[in-house]
Amino acid sequence: MDAGGIYSVDNRDGTYSLVKLLVVDPIAVHVCVYKERFPSRPTVADIESLKPGLMGDLNGIGMGHIPLSYGSFAEWRPKLITLSEVSDEELEGYKIWEAQGGGVF
Repeated sequence: MDAGGIYSVDNRDGTYSLVKLLVVDPIAVHVCVYKERFPSRPTVADIESLKPGLMGDLNGIGMGHIPLSYGSFAEWRPKLITLSEVSDEELEGYKIWEAQGGGVF
């Protein structure tokens, strides 16, 4: 697993989402979960149109940063779709988590 990887993941409710690995460290993977949901596992991602979403969005919400143990991430049944760059803006949540000594799920 590498930072910048965009994966499809199983929501376990009959839908799939896309996540991006922001940081991979010895104890966790740090992901951005996009708000878009798909009825089947996506095979090609148009990353320019993906958005984490905001509270109150009618069509879904994502999360800009979630720290997950490797085991928790594996339970999402991730499948790599493509690789992309990770921007400084995308790392804002990770940097806050790191500064506060956050835990993992």
